[in-house]
Amino acid sequence: MPNVKGYLVIAALALFLSVTAYPFFGLHGAVAAFTAASVYSLGGFIAFTYLQRQREFHHQHTAAAASVATLAAELRAGAEPKNSFSRTVRTWPSMLPIGRLDDVWNLSRRLGIPAADLCGRLADHFRSDKRIRAGIQAGASPLLATAGLLIALPFLGIGMAYGLGTDPVDYLLATAVGNVCLGLSLLLQAVGLVWVHSIVRSIERPH
Repeated sequence: MPNVKGYLVIAALALFLSVTAYPFFGLHGAVAAFTAASVYSLGGFIAFTYLQRQREFHHQHTAAAASVATLAAELRAGAEPKNSFSRTVRTWPSMLPIGRLDDVWNLSRRLGIPAADLCGRLADHFRSDKRIRAGIQAGASPLLATAGLLIALPFLGIGMAYGLGTDPVDYLLATAVGNVCLGLSLLLQAVGLVWVHSIVRSIERPH
């Protein structure tokens, strides 16, 4: 979810647009402008942070696989296990749980299983997991494209209305019927985006 700074930027942008709209469209238009700006800004910011988080997760999976592979190579070369594990823990990616590495250490120490072999298998697991997630994200791409189209269509409609010689912004912000239409459209878009988001999350959630 967006952080506090993101919320403040969204609120400031929406407030600026509502203050700008007030002299032209009155109080109802200012409220409608504030609502529309808030919904679209929040939706865009959530989409941006979602994509940013996915990229960061991908990079950290790659870093984890490389760290475990390096650890396995060090152990095979005869490095002292405790120091090597401690160094790997200090550089472990923050988004990934450390439990799997702890399991490798515990199995090796308690059961005498070679830690290098376990680390090699764990590195293979991270690489496989990254490939699976990449496939899932590729499958979710059409849904994300649908969400983007859902956001872009109203702006396309407004542009077409201007092309026909009308003033859709004035109608939406300055008339009661336009306010109702704008409110209903924002509600339906919000429901659609929440629905798409829930589908994407259900696809990405591990089973």
